[in-house]
Amino acid sequence: MPVDDAWRAGMTDALRNDLSRDPVIGPLLDDRAPDSGTRATFRERYFFRRAAGPGWVLVGDAGHHKDFVIGDGITEALIQAKSLAQAIAQGGDAALMQWWRARDVAALPAYHWARDEGAAGAPGRLETRVVARLARHARLCGRIAQLPEHRSAPYDVVPMAVVLATIAGALVHGQFVVVPELATQVSRMLRYRRSLRQRVRLLRNVSTA
Repeated sequence: MPVDDAWRAGMTDALRNDLSRDPVIGPLLDDRAPDSGTRATFRERYFFRRAAGPGWVLVGDAGHHKDFVIGDGITEALIQAKSLAQAIAQGGDAALMQWWRARDVAALPAYHWARDEGAAGAPGRLETRVVARLARHARLCGRIAQLPEHRSAPYDVVPMAVVLATIAGALVHGQFVVVPELATQVSRMLRYRRSLRQRVRLLRNVSTA
């Protein structure tokens, strides 16, 4: 049965089934049922909309909506509101157009990171090993802790040396599954970099107009 159909047929049972298979959360359930009803959303849409025009702007989810798995919606809206206030203070539609394009550039890293983290399926072996290695480095953990405040960039927070050391360790132990997982991660990174270059070009075009 497709995932959506299983959830539609019985959301509470589907939720408990998914949670019970998690190695951390599963043992905590103890066969207990939720205290309230279960709600779910299907066919979520994530997007960047045109966010400014003559005399109008869209702030927060109205103009840009990302996967909620990283819990960034309110933070993003507050960041946008702060930068928008500065654009309004400058005055004129040109300032609003530049704010819109700058918003796209600033929001893009978290947008792609949320899409990758929200992808169906359990975390891969490579990602699990990288996170375990990072847990031994206080400085890197501090950089990760800055992600919710947008003081670190999700695709730059893990040094390449850590990734390569993790891959080498996995191969030594015969975990060759990390090779296709690495290819997937590289593909995601290239997709993000292409999208970022496009957004930066649009911002520059507005800035020089």
